[in-house]
Amino acid sequence: MRSARALAREFVGARVVLLALAVYMVAFYVIRGLIVGPGHPIRLAPPNGLAAVLVVPMTFAGFYFIGIFTFGLSGDLAARESIYPRRLFTLPLTNAALAGWPMLYGCAAMSSLWFVAAAVARIVGADVAVPWIWPMLFCAATIAWMQALTWMPYGIRGLRVVLAVIALVGVASRGKAGAVRVIPGDADDSYIVQKLEGRPGIVGERMPRTGGPYLTQGQMTILKRWIATGATND
Repeated sequence: MRSARALAREFVGARVVLLALAVYMVAFYVIRGLIVGPGHPIRLAPPNGLAAVLVVPMTFAGFYFIGIFTFGLSGDLAARESIYPRRLFTLPLTNAALAGWPMLYGCAAMSSLWFVAAAVARIVGADVAVPWIWPMLFCAATIAWMQALTWMPYGIRGLRVVLAVIALVGVASRGKAGAVRVIPGDADDSYIVQKLEGRPGIVGERMPRTGGPYLTQGQMTILKRWIATGATND
């Protein structure tokens, strides 16, 4: 248990955020009941202004949790080596504990975040019955996946910036029939490159679909080089 307490001190910010969200949600519930009134329902499909009051803080909290539990807020994401803090290796802990406890805390935090969101949506009477279980499992799996990919070392500097592509190697694109997202050894025909560059013939919009900022030429060169050399993780 000493190992758990030692690593828990690294994530004090997450506990503060969860507490702040709980207070925020209670305040929102009270204000909605006393001032806004039941005549202004919360619509999630499509979302209205009141829904944004719930969705926006939850979204920011989710991104913050990913940053803090992957140590991405304090590490160099473009570095070749792992961004797992070296100072933690001085603790008298096994490798399993060093990796396991942060993953457990991250999964618990992300699952708790969704639990709070689903509970509040039901309490305030949202128009959609927000599910409990599968989104909690998805949130836990997402942060564990992000931790694993972020803590791994990479052979090319800057590759971690596009680390999500690693999980797409050899996976058929659901957006364009017959297209493969990443073809090891063939960067030009990899659909992920075509989407990121916004080439003619892609289905949908250029990635990211938010309209930018797009990957720089240098980042695209790193990605293409990685795919051309076999899309290996070394």
